[in-house]
Amino acid sequence: MSRAVLALVALLPVVTARWCQLENVKSDPDKDYTFAGPWRLDGCTTLELDHGKCDEDDCPHRVGLVDEELIELADALHGNTAITAISIAANKMTDESAKALAEALRDNEILNELNLSNNQIGDEGAAAIAEVFQSNQVLMLLNLESNLIEEEGGKAILDLLKSNTSALEILYIENNNMPKWIEEEVAEENRLNQEVPPEAMKEVEESRKGIDFGTFDPADFKQPPPKKLPFPDEL
Repeated sequence: MSRAVLALVALLPVVTARWCQLENVKSDPDKDYTFAGPWRLDGCTTLELDHGKCDEDDCPHRVGLVDEELIELADALHGNTAITAISIAANKMTDESAKALAEALRDNEILNELNLSNNQIGDEGAAAIAEVFQSNQVLMLLNLESNLIEEEGGKAILDLLKSNTSALEILYIENNNMPKWIEEEVAEENRLNQEVPPEAMKEVEESRKGIDFGTFDPADFKQPPPKKLPFPDEL
C-alpha cells in the first residue's frame, strides 16, 4: 500500500462501539440513584438498562424503570440510527410503555436485538410488538421471557416468528401465562432457524424453481460423442 493511501486511511473517522448503561445516558446530580433529566443516547450503539436505577448491592429493593420513564425513552429512540442492541429487562414495563417502544421502533433499520424479559408486558404489548416488527428486515432476536403474556399475545408473537416478511430468527418466550403448545412451536421454529439460515433456504428454493424432479432422466444430460476430425490425408 502506498504512503499516500496510508495517509488517506489515517484521516478517515474511526467508528467505535459504545456500550451504555443508565449512568451514561441520564444525569444523577444528587448521587442518590434518582437519575433525573432527559435521555442522552448520542454515541450509544448498545443500551443496557436491565439493572433498573441501581443494582442489588446498592438498592436491596432494586428500583426499576417505570412506564413514564420508559415512554420518555421511547420518544428519544424515534429515528435512532446507531443502537443495534437494547436490553430493558427486569424493570416495570407494562403494555403502555411496550406499545410506545414498539411504535418508536416501527421504522428502525438498525436494531437487531431487543430484550424485554422480566417485565409486566401482557397481550396488548406483545401484539403491538408483533405488529410493528412484521415487516422489519433487521431485528433477529427478541426476548419476552417472564412477562404476563397469555394466549392471544403468544399467538401474535409466534406468527411474527413464522412470518416470511420478518427477519426474526430467535424468540425467547418462556415463563409467561400462555399455553404450552405455543412455547413448543416457538422452540421448534427457533431450532429450524438455527439449523438452516433463511438466506440459505431462499437460495435452495430459488434453485429448485422450474425443475421437475419427477420426470428427471439422466439421459437428458448426457454429452454428445466428440465429433471426429479428419486426418490430413483424408482432406
